[in-house]
Amino acid sequence: FHLFFLNFNTQSSFNGMKKLTLLLVMVLFALKGNAQEPDPRIFSTWYVLEYIEGGVSYFLPDAYPIEIFEEGDQNCPHYFYFPNPWHSSGGCIGSVTETQFVIQELGIIAEGEICQGGPPECEAFFTKYRPLYADAEITGDPLSYVIEDLQNNKRRLIVTNLNGDQAIYSN
Repeated sequence: FHLFFLNFNTQSSFNGMKKLTLLLVMVLFALKGNAQEPDPRIFSTWYVLEYIEGGVSYFLPDAYPIEIFEEGDQNCPHYFYFPNPWHSSGGCIGSVTETQFVIQELGIIAEGEICQGGPPECEAFFTKYRPLYADAEITGDPLSYVIEDLQNNKRRLIVTNLNGDQAIYSN
């Protein structure tokens, strides 16, 4: 956005206030026009492939889905949901921009709940994986995301916290 140089006249406080008000209105309109919209590709079904914490990779024996829904309600703008063969759980994404999202409410993503009745590797993985989202909910820190287009209409979603830990998904 462009701001025009305004020469504030200190002799006339009324004119100065009008100019300051005009400047603030221009800045607000410019910022509103630059609001980022979410990448629409994030609203999809993704499969957890890998979790990287402190440079160490953790894998699941099978891919587990996570569904991210565009439509929510006034209490939760965007839902996410972990359906799996043993137990379903999810939470609420408060705001989503082109490159970040904020966890508003985690819901029940306890490793024992997601992996209830599943293989022991599932619980071990989610014990490591869960804090990526739980810590972001507690601190209010945004999670960054990048969506990469791959071959054969495949995509990769990489979610990163402020510490550089990553969850990697495929569609």
